[in-house]
Amino acid sequence: MRYEAPTTSRDAAVILARSKETAFVLGGGTDVLVKMRTGLIEPDLIVDIKSITSMKVIKVSDKGFVIGPEVSGAELSEHKLLRKHLPGLVEAANLIGSDQIQGRCTMVGNLCNASPAADSVPALVAVNAKVNIIGPQGERSCNVEEIPIAPGKTSLKKDSSIINSEENINANTDSEMKRMEIKFSCGDDGISEYLNDGWIILKEDSQEKICTWKSIPATKDCDMEKDKGCKITKPDEIGEEKIYLLEKQL
Repeated sequence: MRYEAPTTSRDAAVILARSKETAFVLGGGTDVLVKMRTGLIEPDLIVDIKSITSMKVIKVSDKGFVIGPEVSGAELSEHKLLRKHLPGLVEAANLIGSDQIQGRCTMVGNLCNASPAADSVPALVAVNAKVNIIGPQGERSCNVEEIPIAPGKTSLKKDSSIINSEENINANTDSEMKRMEIKFSCGDDGISEYLNDGWIILKEDSQEKICTWKSIPATKDCDMEKDKGCKITKPDEIGEEKIYLLEKQL
């Protein structure tokens, strides 16, 4: 058996496309490894995607959540924004196995296993989730319900793999949502006041900010006390400005 551990999703797609062997993708491994040990499958090639950093993240955009295929059920449970906006999805993901399994299992693995008893798939369909799929020819997107086509079978081609899923952030509420952007500079961070008032952070960013300025002589002969016009001002302390995109349900 050949083992490959690519570091990018593109490399993973190319390896799968070029292989003429029986290949399986290894993510959490809660199904593949069990089937290998029981002799149900005998892979010629294992493509391990655990080294692909981009597949392990949860991002928040204006459209919703982007969840990498390597994000485990346990990590979903610990994500405050997911629990806030998509509690049904998090609860469904928590049904995939025991506490030990939760540390390894993923929703995308649950989807691609194509089991009629997949716990998280109905919840993914309910929140209008889409999956982004990569192959040698590029990327494409489709609805979650287009992936399973029969028990144990999916519509994915051999040279394709799911790189993330997207869930509508407002899927579980018809209430009006208010958004605003706030900034805090140079150690002044009052975000906790907003969080206590029911706001949640959709996006957080930072950039350099000049916190203080200082005056220095423009020339060696400059006496700043007698001639204020001969001084120049330059940044003294460089700090950080934090920028938050907040949302609140009205």
